[in-house]
Amino acid sequence: MKKRIINVIIFIIILLMFAYFYIRILHLIHFKCPIKEIFNILCAGCGTTRMIISIFHFNFYKAFMYNELMFVTFIIMFFYTLLKIYKYIRFNEIKLPNKKVLIAYFIICIIFMILRNII
Repeated sequence: MKKRIINVIIFIIILLMFAYFYIRILHLIHFKCPIKEIFNILCAGCGTTRMIISIFHFNFYKAFMYNELMFVTFIIMFFYTLLKIYKYIRFNEIKLPNKKVLIAYFIICIIFMILRNII
């Protein structure tokens, strides 16, 4: 059990370091969405980097306004990850998400992208 706790701590540290450097690199190179640049429409992920930066600054309203779908997804994934960490530490259980859930989420992203550009 102690080994699993150490593994979780290492996982969280690596995840936070990845998020920090990901945001810093995208901010430095002024990354622009290729879908927006080519087709001049907003994709389902447009605004996610600014949303994450706003979350790190605890400005949740601004984060929600940048990208509503990714904000809700971020919250759901946060609690889902906590549940998976608990199950890993307590029961040594690791399960991947159901493929049907991933396909449903992909369809939701496409619908969100269409609605985002119509409204």
